[in-house]
Amino acid sequence: MDWLPLDVIRQFLHVISASIWVGGQLVMIALLPTVRSHGTEVSKAAGRAYNRLAWPAFGFLVLTGIWNILERSFSGDGIIVISLKLTLVFFSGLGAASHQWASSRMSPDAKGRTFLLASGATISTLFAIAAMYLGLLLMRV
Repeated sequence: MDWLPLDVIRQFLHVISASIWVGGQLVMIALLPTVRSHGTEVSKAAGRAYNRLAWPAFGFLVLTGIWNILERSFSGDGIIVISLKLTLVFFSGLGAASHQWASSRMSPDAKGRTFLLASGATISTLFAIAAMYLGLLLMRV
């Protein structure tokens, strides 16, 4: 038995990266009330700490995702699912980037960015969860 099959390593790296990107967002949501109770500087520090791990994981997700696509052929429903998944991944990254941009530029009088801050985080998390589901669905098509 081959203990290091390349296809399993590829999929394992993709799942680990998705766990960091998606799971980390869910953990940050759970910690948010506690972190906020300690002030905005603690919230910003927690966000920066998460981003140091999350963005490399997102980049690795994209790379292993491309690798996964190159290793498979898609037809019919598979093309629809992979297209939708790629769209969701794009918008998850865009939502996270807009959230990070807004949070790094927030000031007490920057109320217009509050909407971007909340909506960016929500879009990123919801689209990441949906993309993860579609990734599992791809195993069936």
